[in-house]
This record gives sequence, C-alpha cells and structure tokens, in this order.
Amino acid sequence: MGKFKNDENVDRPSLLDVFENFLGTNIETVSRSAIAKLASSQLDDLVDAIDYYLRNANTQAFPADTVMLDMLTNPIIAAHDPTVPQTTRAVKQVALGHREVVIPMGDVGVDYRCARNRQEANSYPASLLEWCRNNHVLLRHHVFSVVGYAPLFTVTGDMQDDLLTEELTELLLQPEYAEAMKYVVSPSVSAKERRQSIGSAVRCAFMDIINASNINGNLAYIDRAGSVVYAAIVNLVRESVRPSEKVESGARLLKTLYLPAIDDVSDLEFVAIRMQSDEFEEYRSALGRVLVKTEVAIEAGKDANEAFRDNLDEIYIRADQLRREIKDQTVNKHMRAALQGVQLSAVVSTAAAMSSELIQGAIHPASLIARFLTSLGLASLFSVVTHKSPLGRQRMLRFYEVLLSAKSSTKQEND
Repeated sequence: MGKFKNDENVDRPSLLDVFENFLGTNIETVSRSAIAKLASSQLDDLVDAIDYYLRNANTQAFPADTVMLDMLTNPIIAAHDPTVPQTTRAVKQVALGHREVVIPMGDVGVDYRCARNRQEANSYPASLLEWCRNNHVLLRHHVFSVVGYAPLFTVTGDMQDDLLTEELTELLLQPEYAEAMKYVVSPSVSAKERRQSIGSAVRCAFMDIINASNINGNLAYIDRAGSVVYAAIVNLVRESVRPSEKVESGARLLKTLYLPAIDDVSDLEFVAIRMQSDEFEEYRSALGRVLVKTEVAIEAGKDANEAFRDNLDEIYIRADQLRREIKDQTVNKHMRAALQGVQLSAVVSTAAAMSSELIQGAIHPASLIARFLTSLGLASLFSVVTHKSPLGRQRMLRFYEVLLSAKSSTKQEND
C-alpha cells in the first residue's frame, strides 16, 4: 500500500512490519492459515520477533495527544470476542478525537509457550495476524498502534507491588465504595472472591497508569470496571499525591457514546483526515468543546447520549456551513470552468451551423440563437449534476456527520 501525501507516520515501524518481513509478503495477501504452515522452529522465531517489537515499540516518538487504552483492548482478546467486530466501534470512536490510539499488549510468548497443544499455541499468533490484516490501513498509518507493556513488579518491585495492591484493595472494600465496585464484581459473590476480583482490577489499573506514562500519553478506558477502579484510586490519592499521568475524559466519553454512523467510515478515511492538519484540528477543536459541555451535563445528572445530543448545536452549524461552502465554492468554480468550455463548444457548434446555412444560401438568426442557448443550457445542466465536492472538505463533513448521527438515535451501547 502506498503512502498518503505528507504522511510521516508511515515510516515508523508497526506490528505489520513484523509479519510482512517474516513472511516476505504483504499482509493483505495472507490469512491465519499461514501460521499453521510454519514449522515449529519458524513459529518460535515469529513469536520471538513479535515480542521483541512489542517490548521496544513504546520507545517510539508519539504525537502529544496520543491516547493509551486499557489492557482489555489487547488485539488477541478482541479477535476472540464474538460480541464485537475486530475493529471495535469503541476504539474507532476514541480515534475520532485523536491522531493516534495506542493499544497495550503483553508478550505473545507467554500464552504461546503455556498452551496445552500446538493448535492452541498457533491460535495466538494466528489471531494477531488476522487482527492486523483486518486493520492494516489503520495500523500502517498509526491511527492505531500496538505496544508492549511492562509487568507491574518490574516497575515497583515484588514487595511494593503486593503492598500497594493490598492496601488499595482493602480501602475499596469499604462500604462507601460498594456502589462503584458493583461494576467490578457482583455483590453476591463470597468475600474471598470479592477481594480477589478487586485486587486484580487494582493491579490492572496500576499497569494501565504505567503504560500511559511510558509513552507520555493520555489514558482512557474501554473497560468500565477498569475506569471505575482508576477513578477510585485517583480519589484516594488526590489529597496526598497528585497523579502525574493525564486522564483523557474526552476519549472515555467518546467510546461510551452510541455513534452508529462510524461503521460507514472507511479505514482509509480515518487515515486521510489526519493528513489534513488544519481541517483535522478544526474538527477536533469543535468536538472538544462539545465533549466539555457534555461532561458538565453528565455531572448534573444527564444521560451521556442525551447530554451529547443536546450539545451538538455547534456541530450542526459547522456541518451546515461546510455543506454550503462545498456546494457554493465547488459549483462556482466548476461552473466557471465548465461554462468556458461550454461557451466555446456552443460557439463552434453554432458557427458550424452558420457555415452550413451560408453554403445553402440562407441564414436564420433566430434558429442560430436558439441553437446556441440550447447547447449552453444542456451543457450547463450537465455540469451541475456531474460536479463533485473537494475531497478534503467532504471528508471532514463525513466526520461531522458521524457525530450528528447520534441526534436521531436513542439507543445506547452497553458499557
């Protein structure tokens, strides 16, 4: 696949490069069955190459507004989840407002080497290959990126890791957090299971914080339980320690909304809109203001989708203005060029008719004028119905329309 004009990101390595360099072919031409054809030693080498890339990917330079998602967006997990498309709507909705969305992933080799048989072992790199192929446009141009994460104990040490987890788990077991923790674990389970579930969620939240810090990026949650635990941790430490990581509330809100029209936006459009720096920043600024207003309304007790729909006035105005701009400027420009050509062809046509009439010895001015005006009128009509809008502005309008599609919908996605 060729580069987009002015696309500097395409030169950065991506997970696609690992598969394409190893298999010696474009990822679009292979399927997960290619993994089953590899000898055991070859498959070992491929898994090692994937893990080497993941461990080093977070040293790349990421855009300032990059957003890191939680660990449950792991591509292998997503590939095996039958409830969502492999490019999940939630992740693409987050990508509406950010130049790059980073997905954390652990070493493939851990699951690969712990598998019960060769078929199960093959499924991990095969699922990752399939996910990469399905999302190759977004990955190649770094709308999505995949990086590895470091286990918590490598950052804090074993003792500190356990101590932090135990202390926060104990605090989150207190009655004042019972309502929030219902998103993490069912109130009906045993006390032991409840403690284990909350402890696991706390540990994962710590790792999410570390992941985002490693790339100096924002942090956003697709997983509702992780988001709740993170919010509780922030609340607990707010008075004594101010978290250094940035929390991306806009991304969290974007993934929560129900925006069905996003399914109609192609991966190529996601890439191309980012190549239009001025237009994309204009769009993001407008979206950012809408999200801020929406957050305020949610804090006042409104439903997220309802609050979002109620604050789309600016998007309506901008979309309408953009439609008019596209229509007026394009029609005028197109008509000027078309009419010049049409007028020339009409004059030539009329002159040819005049020459014919001269040869016949009779000139009929009324019929010549009618012929000229008819030629001009038909060609002008043709130029109006065949003109096309400038692609860049038209593309930005498509992204505005994704947001506006929520206005007519009352359905809300389950968190």
